[in-house]
Amino acid sequence: MYSEFDLVNLRQVVLHELCHYHLHLLGMDYHHRSRAFKRLLAQVGGSRYAPPTSKRQKKQGAKWIYQCTGCGVEIARQRRFNTRRYVCRRCGHHFYLKSLKK
Repeated sequence: MYSEFDLVNLRQVVLHELCHYHLHLLGMDYHHRSRAFKRLLAQVGGSRYAPPTSKRQKKQGAKWIYQCTGCGVEIARQRRFNTRRYVCRRCGHHFYLKSLKK
């Protein structure tokens, strides 16, 4: 992690984790959603969210490409859907799975 980020980001992440540990030792709620955690994190200047790393890259783009049998419009989706249940908004025809991106 130190090779990917500067010293400021590393310091904020360490402060974040120390806030969890401190509240745990006091017997308080140490989860991200708790008011005590948010308050303590603001006092010490830690980061609320971890910066994205190379191991946690978001997948870009859609995985499933569907095409309408009526008007031919293509839609890209990240999740599959039931082509017998859903119809095109424009023309009311059904979709079919055109391609699957890998």
